[in-house]
Amino acid sequence: MLTGTAYLLFTVTIVSAIRLVVLFTAVATYSDELHTFGSLLGKVKAQLKGPVLTLTFVYALDIAYFALLVAMFALLIFLAIKDYFGLFCVVRLLLLVPLIVFLVYFSFLCSISVVVAVAEPDCHGG
Repeated sequence: MLTGTAYLLFTVTIVSAIRLVVLFTAVATYSDELHTFGSLLGKVKAQLKGPVLTLTFVYALDIAYFALLVAMFALLIFLAIKDYFGLFCVVRLLLLVPLIVFLVYFSFLCSISVVVAVAEPDCHGG
């Protein structure tokens, strides 16, 4: 259990670092800045606080949203087991479907917030 958690944390850290370096590269390319790999890594290191805070906040929001979806699925399973068909349909249509649709918007919004944190050095979430 502890080993799996350590591997997951290591993986999330490495993927986040790669994601931030790629975003810094894309922003530098879009703004017509010329960098060598070393100068790009130096820029990433100098401006790392804002994007890391934003990415941490995004991960916290993702975990909270995922917990909300799991709770809704648990409610649906409970209603299905107890044979509350009418309430099951209402909950599914009025709550669960909009939550899943909003997940697409929420993911896009979180991605844009990380891009803004990379593009604007003084902007960060948290």
